[in-house]
Parts: sequence; C-alpha cells; structure tokens
Amino acid sequence: MKAGLERGLLVIATVALLVAPAAAYHTHFGEDLPPPDPRIPHPNADAAQASFLAELVGVGIHDFESFPDGQLAPIICDFGGGETAVITGDGEIENVYSVGRFPISGSKYWEVTGSFELDFANPQASFGFYGTDIGDFIGQITLTLHKVGGGTQLLTVPNIVDGPNGSCLYYGLVADDPNEAFTKITFGNTAAGADFFGYDDFTIGNLQQTFTPALTTTPPNGGTLAFGNVRIGTTKNASLIAANTGEAQSELNGTSPAAAGPFGPATALAFGPLAQGASTSRPYTYAPAGHGADALPVTVTSNGGDSTITLAGTGVGPVYDSTQAPGGTYDFGAVLAGHAVQQPLTVQNLTPDPDLGSLTDLTLLTANFSGPDAGLFSLLGFTPGMVLSKDELAGLAIEFAASGPTGTRDAVLTLVTDQSAAFGAPGDQFRYILNGRVRRPTDGVIPEPACVALGGVVLLALRRRRA
Repeated sequence: MKAGLERGLLVIATVALLVAPAAAYHTHFGEDLPPPDPRIPHPNADAAQASFLAELVGVGIHDFESFPDGQLAPIICDFGGGETAVITGDGEIENVYSVGRFPISGSKYWEVTGSFELDFANPQASFGFYGTDIGDFIGQITLTLHKVGGGTQLLTVPNIVDGPNGSCLYYGLVADDPNEAFTKITFGNTAAGADFFGYDDFTIGNLQQTFTPALTTTPPNGGTLAFGNVRIGTTKNASLIAANTGEAQSELNGTSPAAAGPFGPATALAFGPLAQGASTSRPYTYAPAGHGADALPVTVTSNGGDSTITLAGTGVGPVYDSTQAPGGTYDFGAVLAGHAVQQPLTVQNLTPDPDLGSLTDLTLLTANFSGPDAGLFSLLGFTPGMVLSKDELAGLAIEFAASGPTGTRDAVLTLVTDQSAAFGAPGDQFRYILNGRVRRPTDGVIPEPACVALGGVVLLALRRRRA
C-alpha cells in the first residue's frame, strides 16, 4: 500500500487535467488523491468537470439528495428539461462518509461495488460523473455504451490503481459524431465485491446540448442595422439575419426581439431549429415620426449565445411654409362686380434636412376650391405637381373675381401636398379661408385700395373723394 500511496502523491502534483481520445469519443479526466481530509479539495477533478461542461449547452446536474438513505435500485434520475434515466442493478443511496467514499454536493451519493446500468429516456451524446474512493482495492471503472444504432463501445476510466482510499475523480465523455449517441451505460468494476465506489453529480447531454450551436448575426453583435435616411410618412424595411455557425449536427433555437417606437414589428418572433449553416431572416421596419436620428438596441437570444444590434435610421422630409399661416383667412374686401382682386400666397419648402432630392422635395399636388362660391376664386401661378426643392419658393396669387348680386362670397382653398407621404403621393393638406364681397357702383361702397384686374389690365383703384 505504501508504494501505491507514493505513486498517488506524485499524481496529485502533476495531473491537473487529461483530455484523451477514446475511439469515437473524447474524454475529460482529472483525479485528486487525498490530503488529510479526503473530502476537500479536489481541484483536478473540478477542472475536468469544468472543461467537460464548457462543451455543453443547457445541461443539468443530478445529485442524489431527493432519495432516502439506503434506497436501492431502481431509482429515477431527473436531469430537467424532460431528460430522465433509470438506475438498475447494484447500489444504494448512502449519506455518510464511508471509508473513503463521500458526496460531492449535498450529503448523499450512490455507493456500489458491483455493476449497474443507467438507462436513458432519450439518446444522449455526453455523460460525466464524479467518482470517489476508486481503485484503492485495485478496481477500475468500465463503461459500456449501448449505441442508438446498435453495438457497444467499452471505455475504461484511467484511475490510479492500488492508491490510497478517499480519492476523487471526474470523468466526462463526449461523442465526436451524432451516430455515436447512446441510450444506456453499463457501469462495471474490475474488482467487484472487493472495491467499493461512490458516485455523485451525474450530467448528461443530448444531441442538441452536446453538439453546440453558435449564433452569428448579420449585422454582427455590436453592429448596426442601418435604415439610412427615410422620408417621413414612409416605411423602409431592413432584415436581420441569424445563422447557426456551430458544430455539425447542432441545432440553433432563438428569438428575434420586438422593436418599439418608430421601429417595428412590435412582437418577438421565435426561430429554429436551424441546422449548422442554416439561417433565417427577420424583417424590421422604420417609419420615422419626425426629423432627426432614431436608434434602438435589440438583442437576439438563442441557445448558441446572444447578439445585440442597434436599429438606426434618420427621418427626413419637406416642411411646408406659407406667407399666410394655414387655417388663416384671406379677406378681399368689397370688390366691384366684374372686377378681380388678387392677394399673394407664397409657399416655401423649409426642410431642416440637407437637400436629398426626392427625400426632401415638396410637391404641390392639387389646389382645390370648395364652398358655395368656389367658382369665383382661382390660384394664379399654380401648376399641379409642381416641385419645390430645399428652400425653394413658389410665388402664387389667389384671385377673387366679383360677380353676381351684391353680398358676401365665401370659399376654402385646399392645397394638397406630399408632406408626410411618399414623394408624389397625397399627404398633408393646407387650407385657407377666403372671404369677399360683391358691390355695385350704386351701392355707395368705397372699396379699399387693391389690385384690380379689369379687362386683363391690373389697375390701382383709388377711393373716390367725397363731394
């Protein structure tokens, strides 16, 4: 035994982690031989567990805390996520330190000297466990994997043989190919009946948990999905692409997030499963509500990592301005029947944005007169569809042609533009109230000075002097 102890002391000083190939599987192994208190620490075993778990995604660890002391097989191990396994054969639940065997987490573990089987509800591609007090009576652990497609694979855990009691090891195996998945493991003991083993913290990984997916987005994590300049009143689409760049046979599942504010859509969308190399596209929209830049970070979540992208765009467009504020009144006063009076209406495109052509141009689409006396009013200098670029002016004039009996004449001028709409499409409308009065020479009403059109010639009408 002394020689074995010396051999064991050398191992704890030199073996921190061993990753060794085993046929169609690769393994993670670390072993610690006992200090004065054999239950702590076990850094080599812990390092092996950490490297094993680093290969997997979303796995659970099963301890034996839910079972009463002394319970025999069969027992059902619940790994979470619908993954279970049934232990049959030799063994029982133990809750005390037993001549070198001890729990890793909690106070209970599985103690066995013969063989037992772990029968999985679903195919698995990885398996790991802690073992304590292995090999002090020349025993070694053997694992027989029963493959999904038939056949078996025998693996032997490379623990120290004839070492001191109280050792602690971790052993994890990972299939290199999905075809090597297994449905059952038979645990063997080369010194059955003489060497007692303790087991704790079983971990299994199914195909999806073992063959790790990886999320790659376009734009990449930290990047920007740029919509550029978008005309106010319109919507632009851009797509965010999520791809699985993980291992062969991996499956990527995730969620493209909802957007908010001027960005859409307002609902999240799940995607997957995506096989290795497959991708999916999620369209996002940008409909600016005003001038200026907008930005919104969104995060795609998945079982292969997360990716945060910023949705960004800038709202641009024309801004209608006129000498008379929209909604105001043009009062033409009293006009002699048969004469016409004009008042100026200057329209300008005062967009604060750079001149971006059709993104910022203002189109005056139509000019419509309505009301009981609409036929007495007209808009001079107007051409349907006239376009004003940034800062450009349109010098128009509203004309009132007095006719008919004396009295008040009313109408409304409506200018239809493409502000807050696509270029050339109907958008915002601007209205002006128009008032005038028709008089006869015999009415004795003296009009205010105004520009009067008579026979096609513009004259200046002066007030008559009183007698």
